[in-house]
Amino acid sequence: MITNEAVSTSALFLNVFLKLGLVLVLIYSGAIFLRRRQNGCQLTHRKQIQILETANLSPHRALHLVKVGGRTYLIGATDHNIQLLSNLEETDLLLPTRTEETLNNILPLPDFATFFSQSLHKLRARS
Repeated sequence: MITNEAVSTSALFLNVFLKLGLVLVLIYSGAIFLRRRQNGCQLTHRKQIQILETANLSPHRALHLVKVGGRTYLIGATDHNIQLLSNLEETDLLLPTRTEETLNNILPLPDFATFFSQSLHKLRARS
């Protein structure tokens, strides 16, 4: 025979584990969201090769404008071959240059502690 105390204890454990699971899912999804959001704004490690623009000519052919170091190249790519078409000078390009200041002004992100505390205050205000 099951007593009321055993049922309430089981329900309490189930309730605690469900809430713990929900908190862990929220933390994991928040970490994924922040990682994806901040990947584009990391300026500490700059890549040496940047694809500035791509124009698809057909399903298996494309033109790529590639910057390697300080030089810019126009290359053609197919499924089986990559060929250098032209070396471009900076005067040939009409691309805007982005400095660290302009990149920081595009999407300013707070650090995680600030973001978390603001989100927590918003949740408490709703309750």
